[in-house]
Amino acid sequence: MPNNLIIWVGLAASSTIAGNLTLIGAASNVIISEASEKRGW
Repeated sequence: MPNNLIIWVGLAASSTIAGNLTLIGAASNVIISEASEKRGW
């Protein structure tokens, strides 16, 4: 059982990090992208 816990925690952590690194992975990234595009960045 402990091995399964390590796998699940690793999966959760990696998916969170990967989601925040991609543009459409997190809603805040999309909002910032649209706001900066409107300002000409």
